[in-house]
Amino acid sequence: KDLMAQAIHNYGDRRYNSFVAINCGAIPKELFESEMFGYEKGAFTGARNDGKMGLLELADKGIVFLDEISSMPLPMQAKLLRVLQEETLTKIGGTEKIKIDLSVIAATNIDLEESIKKGKFRKDLYYRLNVVNIKMPALRERREDIPVLLKHFMISDESIPKNRNMSIDQDVMQALISYDWPGNIRQLKNLIDRFKILNDNGRITMKHLPDEFGHHDSNSGANMFNKLTTMAEIETEYINCVLGICNGSVTRASKVLGLSRATIYKYIKD
Repeated sequence: KDLMAQAIHNYGDRRYNSFVAINCGAIPKELFESEMFGYEKGAFTGARNDGKMGLLELADKGIVFLDEISSMPLPMQAKLLRVLQEETLTKIGGTEKIKIDLSVIAATNIDLEESIKKGKFRKDLYYRLNVVNIKMPALRERREDIPVLLKHFMISDESIPKNRNMSIDQDVMQALISYDWPGNIRQLKNLIDRFKILNDNGRITMKHLPDEFGHHDSNSGANMFNKLTTMAEIETEYINCVLGICNGSVTRASKVLGLSRATIYKYIKD
């Protein structure tokens, strides 16, 4: 989510202005207002003598990325809505209205409409923010990306010496592609950290996988089909597995499967 938000900023009209990322789930409830709005000097006990600029003001004329916005306390949601509607904010302990120009990207892994029904999220703020809705597919919904992501993270990881070749056995790649990845990209990155510690001179075999990846034997690739119910699902899964073994090369997979590149692309899109 943060990479997508950063990309939107980098290619947008505000790319030369601030990009401020705020993890709403990481800010203690009692500090939310001071962090977001800032405060004047002497506003409360323990406040800095020179006051403090809030994160929203830091993002002026740029983009503020509100990650895990579902974790924002209800009183803070009301204050944020007022800022967005009036395009002004007032620091804690202050009286001056500060003009502010913000573009907001909000992200969450929670169904906000359900949160609204439960009284945990404001309906008016939801409709104020829900202008363009982008659904980030889970890793299990784009299994063809797994070989590419593995290669990318291994190459970009500065702790892995550039002259050291890390190789992944074919049955391991099959297991990775068939896995459901409840932890998404973070789980994949953690697995790579595991591979850096557990490997045979750079070679990753089935014994290096955690237990949640299923049976660690030569037949593990076949076990991936047990949960599938339709022929279409089996075909799609098999083609994605072959793509994984071919390191994402559609040309090589086409030769192995005896299918045209166009047919393989159709399965990937589906």
